[in-house]
Amino acid sequence: MAAGNVAALVRPPDERRDDADLEQAPMARSIVFIVVGAVAALWALASLISG
Repeated sequence: MAAGNVAALVRPPDERRDDADLEQAPMARSIVFIVVGAVAALWALASLISG
């Protein structure tokens, strides 16, 4: 989740697939999803390491 949202902010697609697609990803929503995805990934990694 985090990687996909970072990619959408850093390098958006060159062409829109249809008229409903946005020019750029919404900044606030993307940042929230990046934080949630990073927390989930770190939590999963910590769970695997702690055993």
